[in-house]
Amino acid sequence: MVLSWRERLYAEPVLQVVYILSAVVGWFNVQSGWKQWQISLGVQIMLFTLSILLALVWGNALKRFTKANFPMLDALVASWGMLATWLMMFQVHSCWLYLMAVNVLSIFIYFRRRLFMVACMFVLYLIMSVDGYLQLHWFEL
Repeated sequence: MVLSWRERLYAEPVLQVVYILSAVVGWFNVQSGWKQWQISLGVQIMLFTLSILLALVWGNALKRFTKANFPMLDALVASWGMLATWLMMFQVHSCWLYLMAVNVLSIFIYFRRRLFMVACMFVLYLIMSVDGYLQLHWFEL
């Protein structure tokens, strides 16, 4: 979070807090039997549209009120990251598509900020999200 703040990527720390909170919710979900949701295509389209609208509002606010780097991309990464995390908590398979997009955009952002080690970390995350989507099981113990 400190690195994101220093690099003026202000939406990223919010996403990190969401990840922490969703880990707690996910843990409780696992303890209660891990319920899987089936979400219709219509609902998925609505969620995608809402995530784009959130990113536009958030990105414009960052652009207007801060000196954020990549405010629109930062907001889109955070918006899709939150949606992907929520979908993952309920085992909705399309979460992997959002995670792939988040990782590709993050690679671009961190590479442009010359944070090459962080960009490499997102390359690994991208490989893991492709593995999750295709169910290749490369990273299972």
